[in-house]
This record gives sequence, structure tokens and C-alpha cells, in this order.
Amino acid sequence: MGKILTTFTEATTKLDIIEDFSIIAKEDLLLIALRNLINNARKYSNGKGITITVDRPTIRIEDQGIGIPQTDLKHIFEPFYRAANATSISGHGIGLALAKQILEKSDAKISVTSIEGQGTEFKIRFKRTITAIHQAQHLTKVW
Repeated sequence: MGKILTTFTEATTKLDIIEDFSIIAKEDLLLIALRNLINNARKYSNGKGITITVDRPTIRIEDQGIGIPQTDLKHIFEPFYRAANATSISGHGIGLALAKQILEKSDAKISVTSIEGQGTEFKIRFKRTITAIHQAQHLTKVW
């Protein structure tokens, strides 16, 4: 996963790979989900950096931005839902709902913790990862 996540890094992004891993998934869909999560972290971080951590079987995407009000947390994966403190920032409320659906189809679970005014962490936990032995057998769509 570290290799694919390096495509999302820029000056304000720190990529920390503790233990890398691979999965079998539809690459184009997984890229959409990751792009949505990472772009949201950047968009709501007030120009502060974000951190992406890879630690088998988990990816964490953290920002130090505006955070999500506790009353909104239970709704953020609903289509077209926007948190109360995000209405002045461009968006349509589609990205997180789409990311969650894609990740669930990729056999992963997404969770979120947030403190308003301090930042947000999205945690993606994949149920199945691929070992180096399986990678050597040339399975399709491994990353």
C-alpha cells in the first residue's frame, strides 16, 4: 500500500510506513476512495500538514484541521451530508459515502475519530492482506 500512497504525497503530506502490506482489490476504485479521504484531509486542514500511516493491516489518514462536531460524526458517511462547520468549504457530501462503499467492497472497514478544532483521523482496516509469498505467485491486482 505504501507504493500507491506515495502518489498522493506532496510537501504538506507525511507518509509513515511502519509495516507495508498489499491487498487484492480493484485498483481504480480503491484509488478513488483513498483520493477522497486524502483530499478531504487536505481541504479541511487549514493548510496544516496531514499524516498517512501504513501499518499492516491499517491505513490512518490524520489531519490537524477543523475537526468534525461530535453531533455530526454519526452522519458523515451518509450521502450528501455535510458537517455543520463545513458548509462554507466547497463540497457536496458525496466523497465519504463513496469511499466507505468502495472500502467495504474491498473487504475493509473505515472508522473516524475527531475533535472539533483539533483534527480528524480516518482509520481503514483491511480484513485480508497479502504476504510476500502470495505476491511472488503473481496474483492479479496486488498492491
